[in-house]
Amino acid sequence: RAPLARNGRVARAAADSAQAQFANASGVTLPKTTAAALAAYRAAQAQYDALAAGPRPNQIRQLESNERASQGALVQARHQFDETIVRAPASGVVSAMDLHPGDLVGAGSSVATIEESGNPYVRIYVPQPELKDFAVGTKVAVHSDALPGVTFDGVVENVDARAQFTPQNVQTEDGRAGLTFGVKIRIADKDHRLQDGTTAGVSLL
Repeated sequence: RAPLARNGRVARAAADSAQAQFANASGVTLPKTTAAALAAYRAAQAQYDALAAGPRPNQIRQLESNERASQGALVQARHQFDETIVRAPASGVVSAMDLHPGDLVGAGSSVATIEESGNPYVRIYVPQPELKDFAVGTKVAVHSDALPGVTFDGVVENVDARAQFTPQNVQTEDGRAGLTFGVKIRIADKDHRLQDGTTAGVSLL
């Protein structure tokens, strides 16, 4: 009986030792790399759970509001950018520049003088009784004093809304006096034969 008692004490002591080792192991601090990996896993799991659950209604509304605000800012920025670009109303050659670097340009202000090329125009003054014959779109014949015998096709492009007295520097067959309307006639000159500043006569077709 003595040996049995001794073996029982040994087994009991081994069990107590194993229990103590388990308690010590449960309190061991994980290495830094292992702890970081565990934290990353838990964060990824939380992100996955959030994506699987889908966005909340308040989050959707916030995102939609942010999108509308971004679109509004884009439109405003595009408008401001367009205002920095000066566009000529017609093609031609810049003959004079009225601005210098750093100047501020007001709305509707002119910044340069452009001599139109290809299709010049002539401005005539039509007496009131004849104004009905010069409606916009009316085709006319233009005779340049610089090119005798040459006729150009023209079309009435604009008629002044208000009457005025004929300018003193404009000669007409009936004299200078009289209440007239300014008429702008566009001339077809694809070969660039007409020169700026030359005089011309206009007749109805």
